[in-house]
Amino acid sequence: MFISEKPYQCSECQKTFALQGQLNSHVKYKHTKQKDFICNVCARAFTAKHSLEEHLRTHTGEKKEPKHECSFCGKKCITTTHLKIHIKSQHTG
Repeated sequence: MFISEKPYQCSECQKTFALQGQLNSHVKYKHTKQKDFICNVCARAFTAKHSLEEHLRTHTGEKKEPKHECSFCGKKCITTTHLKIHIKSQHTG
């Protein structure tokens, strides 16, 4: 199988994946109500561990360090999504 082949398709949204495990994770995190990760401070529930970890910072006041750097101007963003938005809005016509 080539990397570009994505034979596993989500029946909910038709997004495709190269591996069955990727599809399984996608379905769990995007299309189910299963929330296995519970905040021990406020009892809010999350579908993913990284989401709980992000949330816990609201209780500690800890700031996440921006690590995704714009190759055009050097601005640093916290997430790749924020970086893509920055590049699209600031550096493309």
